[in-house]
Amino acid sequence: MKKTIISYCILCMTLALFAVSCYDDKSTSGEITDTVEIDTTGFGPKIEIANGSTLRLSPKVSPANDPDLAYEWKITVTSNGNETTFSKLSEEKDLERVITQAPSQKPYSLVFTVTNKRTGVQYMQRYNVYVISRMGDGVLVADTRDGATSDISLVRNKYVSAGYTGDTQYIRDSYSFTNGQKMEGVMRKLVYGPIGNTAQAFYVTAMTDKTLENLDASTHGVIQNFDQMFTFPPEKNKKFQTLGTNFNSVFFVYEGDIYAYARQVNAITQTFSDPLNYVSPSQIANKKFGNEYLQVNADMGDVFFFDETKGAFYHMTPAAYPIAPLTAGTGGSVNFDPNALSGYTLIGSCRGEQVSRSPVHVRVHFILKDPQGAIDVYRLSNRYDPDFNNGSYFYESDGKYSAATCPDIENALCFEGSYKRSVIYYATKNKVYPCVIGGSAVGVNESGAFTAPAGEEITTMSLFREAWSYYDQQSTEMEVMEEDANQLLVATYNNTTQEGKVYVLPITGNSGSLGTADADHTFTGFGRITALGTQGKQ
Repeated sequence: MKKTIISYCILCMTLALFAVSCYDDKSTSGEITDTVEIDTTGFGPKIEIANGSTLRLSPKVSPANDPDLAYEWKITVTSNGNETTFSKLSEEKDLERVITQAPSQKPYSLVFTVTNKRTGVQYMQRYNVYVISRMGDGVLVADTRDGATSDISLVRNKYVSAGYTGDTQYIRDSYSFTNGQKMEGVMRKLVYGPIGNTAQAFYVTAMTDKTLENLDASTHGVIQNFDQMFTFPPEKNKKFQTLGTNFNSVFFVYEGDIYAYARQVNAITQTFSDPLNYVSPSQIANKKFGNEYLQVNADMGDVFFFDETKGAFYHMTPAAYPIAPLTAGTGGSVNFDPNALSGYTLIGSCRGEQVSRSPVHVRVHFILKDPQGAIDVYRLSNRYDPDFNNGSYFYESDGKYSAATCPDIENALCFEGSYKRSVIYYATKNKVYPCVIGGSAVGVNESGAFTAPAGEEITTMSLFREAWSYYDQQSTEMEVMEEDANQLLVATYNNTTQEGKVYVLPITGNSGSLGTADADHTFTGFGRITALGTQGKQ
């Protein structure tokens, strides 16, 4: 034990022994008499607390309960090391206050002052407070409670957070907590990735039906608002259609205009410039909520879409920006011409399986209705042939599969696929069907389907992808979670209780059967969930 004796007449002197706790740490003691004793047993050189957590400090002051002693806690506004502007936290002896300062590698200064009102003498103690991110890797849940604004929550547990072993942790309403208000509009998409391709800083890009913003992944604070995300901001009165990302670029469709940027080395922020030299029809994007009609295979970076007006498929690589038609391939027992689909109606799309990483061979799926009313799944491929013309990429059709046996597929809310299986999922109001692609048709796996509990309706779904896996799949230092692409996140809403839930459904077998969700696989307490995503470790 170390004790320091300091004369009572010194103007600024050390006052109390703190017990620094976040929730239930224990405290130690100290006294004020004519002299001041400081007992530092068990007390480290710094205070570390997560942003959004409650800091509780309970110094013992002598003489106790002296009405002529006044107290004040204050903390610096920023952590730049030279800050002289403080924010008052409390005028009580014991501090209990939620810390809203942003995470920083530099410390904030916390000052506790006791003033003797009889003599005017002040006793002050200063401590360094390191604010760390309360965020981590896990599932992002966007919900709305009024149909006009949205909030974002993060959920962590051992099934969705690498290396996490604790109980399920909810970091609720992180957007409004950090920004002081909810996000304008109803959330449509959440995507996560590095702002530059050096992976030094990560953003969550959020798109509602009213705006688009880049958020700091460590706080969900706004880094770039709509105008700041464009070199030449367009008018904010058009239709927000879809948003996507892959390992090296971000793309955004805004009432037919396709914007994209490639991630730059050491970038702090990045902006969209002029739209690409192609005006897409409105049919490529969200006619119905949940459908990604501009479909990306995030692992390889290629974007595919169907142009209803032209009756043709197109592809692009956002990092390089060319937009080009596809060629007719030879895959599947029944193939098709990707440029001769006039009169076809787009119903939905989803990612496809990764046939091979080296050489590259990846797929995506589109669901179309032909002029006679037949609904089929159209598979497209990007493959690399190292032997053709010293190495060439082929973007081509790769098979057509009848969906005639799929119940109510025309009215599906949304579609999802997996890079690990030749399976697509589609959700109706109360059921999710796995469908196996093979031969010349899509086979429905009825026994492996998910049915929403009574009173709940499905609002959206998303394949669980560990966020890091998009950007570092070949790293020898990283092990992707076994659950990656082996779980389906399904959101439901109960109109009577007004509660939204997320079911984390295990996927098993080549037929993609969906398991049941126990308590550890069920996240509760949300409003109406409109978008799901994941983010990586901070």
